[in-house]
Amino acid sequence: MKNEDNTLPKNYSVPLLISSDFDNRSNIFAIINDKFLFNNRPWNVIHKIQGAFNSLLWLYTNFEEDFPVECRRFFQGEKQQKIINGIRKNTQNKKPNVYSLLELWAGVENQYFQYSLEMNIRNEQPIQMKNWTHFVIEINQGFREPIIEEVILLDHCLEMTPKQAFLLFANNCIAYFDYKLLASLEALDSPDFEEIDDIASKLDEYEINSFHFVREYLSWLKRELNRNLIQPLEILRYNGYRTIPYLSKKREIQEITRETFQKILQFRTHQKYE
Repeated sequence: MKNEDNTLPKNYSVPLLISSDFDNRSNIFAIINDKFLFNNRPWNVIHKIQGAFNSLLWLYTNFEEDFPVECRRFFQGEKQQKIINGIRKNTQNKKPNVYSLLELWAGVENQYFQYSLEMNIRNEQPIQMKNWTHFVIEINQGFREPIIEEVILLDHCLEMTPKQAFLLFANNCIAYFDYKLLASLEALDSPDFEEIDDIASKLDEYEINSFHFVREYLSWLKRELNRNLIQPLEILRYNGYRTIPYLSKKREIQEITRETFQKILQFRTHQKYE
């Protein structure tokens, strides 16, 4: 049932936004389809790089032509091809490709959110991010298997064009590395390859390819922004809250982004997932 008091105006509409307040990193909230999922709680959040990058692999499998040419090589390696083959097998067998977006915990709670990706070729926005599931898990001490306490099915379906989905999934990768490396992402735009190699050396093996993709993606996005082929608020709309600071030092861009972000925050209301 639609709650008008908890719906963002169209001017500030976002398909997916998971962030902490610019001024208070412990103030975590999430928006899906303009509806606040949880907010106003000191959550700890881990973004799932496998989910974000595998979503890009799924998109690449179906819409390679919508990827920037300079970014395509990160989806063509042997390991990536194995994942792509699994995606195709699921599609042929009409099984959903399911990914985990993030994990969060507060106190004794441990929770994560999953979604599946599907196509609707008859729709102008063929990408469907749907079947959202919220898992509540008991945190165990020792080596016991975790116990799923509750499974909550969320009635959301994000519909996007391939280009919009590329921005969203790529920005999700930025969010992952932002939380993991904090200010180190500034080095992604550095010509000092020793500095880049130093950061990469500290990553797990499964993170390295997506880390280098993030660097190339930011370079491409900065060129698009400088050529006015994309606008800051479009980046923000597709989960770009952690992306924009790495793209431009222009005060007007930072101010527009911050003002819009703060206007979005004004519409937070209490939800049952607090």
